[in-house]
Amino acid sequence: MSGQTEEPPEDDAWPFDSIYAGEFVWKKPPPHRWLIEQRIERGRGVLFTGAGGSSKSRLLYHLAIGVAIGHLPWSWDVSHTGASILVMTEDTANDTWRAVWSACESMGLSDVERDLVASRLICYPLAGQTCRLLSLLPDGELVPNSFLAGLEDVIREDGDIAFVGLDPALGLTPGDELNQGHQRALGKMADDLAVRTGAAVALVAHATKASLHSDELGSHNSRGGGAITDAVRGEFSLRTMTAKEATAAGITDIEERKRHVQIVATKGNHLPPSAYAPVWLRRGEHGSLAEANLSFDGGAAVVTERDQRVLDVLKAMTVQHAARLGDWRAECLRQKCLAGTSHGAVEKDMQRSVLRLKAAGLIVHGTGKGVYLPAGSCDEA
Repeated sequence: MSGQTEEPPEDDAWPFDSIYAGEFVWKKPPPHRWLIEQRIERGRGVLFTGAGGSSKSRLLYHLAIGVAIGHLPWSWDVSHTGASILVMTEDTANDTWRAVWSACESMGLSDVERDLVASRLICYPLAGQTCRLLSLLPDGELVPNSFLAGLEDVIREDGDIAFVGLDPALGLTPGDELNQGHQRALGKMADDLAVRTGAAVALVAHATKASLHSDELGSHNSRGGGAITDAVRGEFSLRTMTAKEATAAGITDIEERKRHVQIVATKGNHLPPSAYAPVWLRRGEHGSLAEANLSFDGGAAVVTERDQRVLDVLKAMTVQHAARLGDWRAECLRQKCLAGTSHGAVEKDMQRSVLRLKAAGLIVHGTGKGVYLPAGSCDEA
């Protein structure tokens, strides 16, 4: 059965086949098969770590919905769409219902997009049940079992599974959280499942409390044995905003501070440097996530040369009437005032410019949602 382990054959000391490296030095390799562009690779395992209350579980729901519809509510680009399986061992059916509903509402999904989510999201809310994908042998070794084989069969039979989320990692095994061998077996289980099925497989693990107060997170953040990180190809860490960061962002309300969550890559064998720059997310009323509009300048707005060009575009557009943000951004993009190659990156760059221009008192809100005017404009009143 798939997923089962086998003892090495006694009559063959090295039963594996090598590959010929000749063409590797002359032929360009195939491109990476990204699920999330330059963040999460298809066919490999990844780990999400975070202390309690850092939206780890909610992140899985958002990723599954994003893979279904082709976009996320923050600046990560979905490179491959398809179906997802979420094994949520601590959620009830109602928990899953609320998470999916609130995400669809907060993202403003269309009827067509909701139909895609309905057809592509496969959830197993298993609170109150036991789901072990690894079994503990009498000698203390953790090995794959029939549940893991069954999950692999489900993935293969569907034929369209692009993403698998397993939450939390510790609930999937009877092993010891402090045992490095057990933790590595857990990470290897996820990566092996990904390699065999072609889906990206994500584990969720609790992080140490020290991560809550760290200004810059490093790898191996999972609580207990950190060897789980060694066995997967990528690690992303989540934490809530610190008091120091809130001060720099001009946030004085503790509730508002706790709404903000940082996600950042802390390990990635094939990730570009940009993946290690943190992304700030804001939790809505029902826990749904969206990219936050933050400026960490302590209230002292520094207007860049690019910001000035963005302002000049607005001034030209508002000679006759006020400009809506979408039109303003499109014109800035046409005039090459914005950085970024993806839609999400362009939006984020525009948001930062708008925040700095507002903080510097150079633009004001006009009449209507998303309408802006240069400060001192005759239409400002």
